Amino acid sequence: MVKTDELIQKNRELQKQLNSENESYYSDLVIYLRAKGTFKNDWIIEEKALEILQDILDSQQEGISAEEYFGKKPQEFADEIVKTAPVSFLGLLKLVFVALGVYSMFMLFIDLILPSRSFDFGTFAVVAVYTLVAALLLFWFIGTTVYSKKKKLSNAMTTLLYIVLLVGGGALSVFIKTPYQVKLVGIWGIVVILMLLLTIAILFFRQDKEDKKTWAPFIPVILSCAVIGIVSRTTIFSSFFETMTGKYTIAGVLILSLIIQYVLIYFYTRKLRSKTN
Repeated sequence: MVKTDELIQKNRELQKQLNSENESYYSDLVIYLRAKGTFKNDWIIEEKALEILQDILDSQQEGISAEEYFGKKPQEFADEIVKTAPVSFLGLLKLVFVALGVYSMFMLFIDLILPSRSFDFGTFAVVAVYTLVAALLLFWFIGTTVYSKKKKLSNAMTTLLYIVLLVGGGALSVFIKTPYQVKLVGIWGIVVILMLLLTIAILFFRQDKEDKKTWAPFIPVILSCAVIGIVSRTTIFSSFFETMTGKYTIAGVLILSLIIQYVLIYFYTRKLRSKTN
């Protein structure tokens, strides 16, 4: 049996054969299917998406557009696909682990920047639940607005929602404090940071080319946090990072890495939009 990842990869390869009009039509349809089918069996969703793509390619060879073949309201039969697909608790569990895994790595790196900072397990649990709910809300919103007549407005609203949810998670991690804290100082902190880097590197290089492009913008922030965390735990530089100059240096490096991340995300999303317009 073909795996879900293989279906997605085959889908991406075949999409390259679509003309610009059909690419725009099909891209919206796939986003809608995946967003609305968050709790459904992802293998069935991806198989149906691939079948639709193959039908569009066949009709394209005959000079028939996707809109002429499937109609101007593809969300209607997409809703039928989602409705008939069985609920997948395994898929939901996978989403939970991905959301919590990504969040935990980012939060750990931030808390490991300075040895004086403590990792708060209670805060982690609260913000982890928030992150999962936020991810589900974002999926729902994307699925709801993908066929909005005001494309630019819906894209702007999606970006705004993402920023609001991100700021909300950051605010929770700052203002919520619990007694369940631990400090990772010296060599143990360095070991944890190196293990996290190794884990992220393995996960990153296991992704295909397109997924690597999606995750690449986050590398500057991760590497900056990791380098600062390691250097601040070395005997030679540890005292420097306790001074105001050291703290300003950390802030400057992190701000610069965030700017680089934003620029990379901007160019990546602009490239995606240009493919679908």
